[in-house]
Amino acid sequence: MRERMINLRGLRFCLREWGKEDAPIIVILHGWLDQAASWDRLSQRLADLGWRVVVPDHRGHGRSDHAPVGTHYHFTDYLGDLDALVRWLCQSPSTSQQICLIGHSMGGTIAGIYAGVRAARVRHLVLIDGLGPPSVDCKSAVDQLSVHLNHLIEPRPIMVMQSVCAAAERLRRLNSFLDEGEAIRLAERVTQICDGGVKWTWDPRHRSRAAVAFDIQRHMEILSRISAPTGLVFGVNDWYVSIEDLPDRIASLNNVRWRVGLDSGHSPHMQCPTLLAETLQTHLPRP
Repeated sequence: MRERMINLRGLRFCLREWGKEDAPIIVILHGWLDQAASWDRLSQRLADLGWRVVVPDHRGHGRSDHAPVGTHYHFTDYLGDLDALVRWLCQSPSTSQQICLIGHSMGGTIAGIYAGVRAARVRHLVLIDGLGPPSVDCKSAVDQLSVHLNHLIEPRPIMVMQSVCAAAERLRRLNSFLDEGEAIRLAERVTQICDGGVKWTWDPRHRSRAAVAFDIQRHMEILSRISAPTGLVFGVNDWYVSIEDLPDRIASLNNVRWRVGLDSGHSPHMQCPTLLAETLQTHLPRP
């Protein structure tokens, strides 16, 4: 594994990479308040198969820069970052102009949008619990905008924990399958010393409500424009499979080649990385 910082759209982004520089590329997009390092075990397995695996920390996550003061985090920002990253990755003459794209949760939503509006760039798409968040009706969307404005006036407080070990324990409460060593490894990478202990490196603005509510009809239109062969992975013990309109979202995809349910919750990349790697090895094209 190698880690590097690159400049995209005025911000510094941290990338974790595996495999040969000139190998076919898989880009993995992590979810909300996750980080690139949680994909290490899966990424190593994919690199062993011959891929170059690139996992960025999204803006405001992990070791990447926060969005500037006075701005916020919207899907169009993440989408622009991904577009810039893909163009950066494909600038070498020895590199294919297409990538395989894997997205989990929020990262899956970003990946699906990108594959719909930049179809020529995506060779294969895998969405892991990643067909968009729960739907929001019009009244709730207006209420959400009001909450967003309130959060601009009074931001959510920064969480301070006594130590890295305390941060690791919090990760284990949220992800009971994590062993102590893995939780400490992840917590060490995304905490920093502050008055009173340590705090997460992710931007606390992520805990504010977004200004623009999720629009399911628009999203399904985008999904319908995806031309890349698409694989779907769901954690069968996760809340996500109970989303009321999930069958409609799946039906909007025109090129679903495979669909797998794993015996996991919302984070199979951490809970059962070997099983997820075997699933991808079975269904992804050869590098």
